[in-house]
Amino acid sequence: MNKSDLLNILSTRESTALEEIRCLAEQTLLNLCGKKVYYRGLIEFSNICDNDCFYCGIRKNNGLVKRYMLSKEKIVEAALWCATQGYGSVVLQSGERKDGQFVAFVEDIVRTIKEKSKSEKMPQGLGITLSVG
Repeated sequence: MNKSDLLNILSTRESTALEEIRCLAEQTLLNLCGKKVYYRGLIEFSNICDNDCFYCGIRKNNGLVKRYMLSKEKIVEAALWCATQGYGSVVLQSGERKDGQFVAFVEDIVRTIKEKSKSEKMPQGLGITLSVG
């Protein structure tokens, strides 16, 4: 497919065509992933944020929010629990910070989780997605 083909597919409003696209997408999903449901853990490890996005409940200037930051040990413990329960991945979620201390903290956690979650079933360790702002 080229860009024009994709734009045509994405801009269609015709119900029969939309249903055909949905069916093809579902078949592709089933062919690639099967019918299994996969769990993904979500670890919200901090609600401290440097930004003040008005729409966001954890924005910097929202004084009604009780701020928290989980310790490395608690985060790793939660991730390893997910791994032992058969979850294939976790999302590490927090507010947005860009300071070096926070970046180093997140890097250390990711490395630790990857190393400690390696097993016969997960030779690469637990999959990790970052949602940090």
